[in-house]
Amino acid sequence: MVAVERLGGHDSPDNESETHPADLDKDWFLKMEEATAYLTGWQLSVNPMKYAIRAAYLWQKGGFYTSNVDEAPPQCWVVLPQ
Repeated sequence: MVAVERLGGHDSPDNESETHPADLDKDWFLKMEEATAYLTGWQLSVNPMKYAIRAAYLWQKGGFYTSNVDEAPPQCWVVLPQ
């Protein structure tokens, strides 16, 4: 069974401390399992496509990310330079 997270309240402009909804353990690191579970949620019409694509992008770029308060979700979640 795949865990699927529902989107809730993530379009707030005050997103500085908000992790991506796919980041289930809220550790500012998207693991493959979290990204693919969120993508599955999109395929099941539970999660929004733009959030799912951002989760896949962050995972493919290494997984570590931060939030840019100058951008609205999902663009606010940006790759953390390593």
